[in-house]
Amino acid sequence: MLVFVIIDGVNNNESIVDMSQVNYAPDVNGAMKLQVTKYLDTFPFEFYVVVHDINELPEMLSIILRQYFSGLANA
Repeated sequence: MLVFVIIDGVNNNESIVDMSQVNYAPDVNGAMKLQVTKYLDTFPFEFYVVVHDINELPEMLSIILRQYFSGLANA
């Protein structure tokens, strides 16, 4: 299992959680239509965590490991 850790600023106006991406896709009539989606909705990693405070990183990593081993034990 691969977990992508994103370290995002606490008081940042450009948080990765708020980022959007724009795509043009054809609608039912074939005309190109503008689509706006949140960046994390199409994030290429299945498992990721967003950490806003670097001091929370050790606790977050321990939670991830606990969940991983719990999943292995239940499988």
